Amino acid sequence: MSDARALNHELLSAPSAGAVRALVAVRASSFNIVNCTTAAHRLATLGARDGGDARDGLPLSLIHISEPTRRTPI
Repeated sequence: MSDARALNHELLSAPSAGAVRALVAVRASSFNIVNCTTAAHRLATLGARDGGDARDGLPLSLIHISEPTRRTPI
């Protein structure tokens, strides 16, 4: 299994948003675009399931995750 594919499997099996964030912090330099998308989706899904983001209690959405990368504010 390739490193990117193995990383995607780890992201998909992460049990919480905190686990996804920890994986991103440790392995970010290995991410490809699919891994980035998977991480963003998992954060949004796990954040919604858990009632919001564990850091601040606010619900996560893909807009919140992607907004810092936009050139033009919404």
